[in-house]
Amino acid sequence: MKKTCAVLVAFLLLISMTVVAEYEFPENATDLFKEIYFPYAAREKPFLYTLVVKHIEESGFPYEFIGEDSNIILVYENEEENCDRVSFWFIPGDAYLLINSLSYHMAENNCEASLSNMSSDGSPQYDKFAVRVVGEVDQKAEGIEDQIAYLFE
Repeated sequence: MKKTCAVLVAFLLLISMTVVAEYEFPENATDLFKEIYFPYAAREKPFLYTLVVKHIEESGFPYEFIGEDSNIILVYENEEENCDRVSFWFIPGDAYLLINSLSYHMAENNCEASLSNMSSDGSPQYDKFAVRVVGEVDQKAEGIEDQIAYLFE
């Protein structure tokens, strides 16, 4: 049983990551976007809850857990009240707690970029990218490049 679980976890790690070439960010891209949102939206980091938490803790950005099961994590650019933030959502009760969705909120422009994945195993083929002005309807984005252009160019 332990071996089966270990193989399954290894498989989930493998499918949650893809190799991404070195990316040149626009000058105005924030460290929060580059260090927290981008690595997950670009599939450079695994989607497992415990590894996400470890990465956030090591990042040095302020963060908090929300929800009865701590299934939402908010990561802030700084300690100011109105600052950029990244939100991670995990499905409570999911045995492997994979990212269900994440978003980057840009406070200055009140807009967001998001990635959602409703599959049970987090397979990248089910990733859905979107952008929006807060309070308006989501617009489909083709991927992380579209989101970067929307937010920073």
